[in-house]
Amino acid sequence: MSSLFRSYIGGFNIPMKGGSGRIDLSRPLARLDIRPRRVSFHPRGLFKLVLQPRSVPFRMIQVAFPVAPVLFSGPGVGMSCSDGDYYFWTRRADEILCLLESAGITVDAAPRYVRLRSLTF
Repeated sequence: MSSLFRSYIGGFNIPMKGGSGRIDLSRPLARLDIRPRRVSFHPRGLFKLVLQPRSVPFRMIQVAFPVAPVLFSGPGVGMSCSDGDYYFWTRRADEILCLLESAGITVDAAPRYVRLRSLTF
């Protein structure tokens, strides 16, 4: 698993540290890195000056799943984690889910619809 590394450009919706809300960056203002033993959500562009990257160890991911597109967001990947749900908006969801499953993450193939209230950029 040491050669596991992929990077994807898209958008994200993640919990703020301390559980006081969520941050939403639309496409293409975010990057998802999949590395051995963790995934990382990175802001891009000017947002990287004010927002910190967030890493989630694989052991904290309870299940990963496809996110069905809704009105203003496209398809994506969701991850239910011990500290909240993380979402990454991308058209490469199938590829990401296969990669996570090959790394030992439980994947539920049923798409889920999400409604989010967040601070959006």
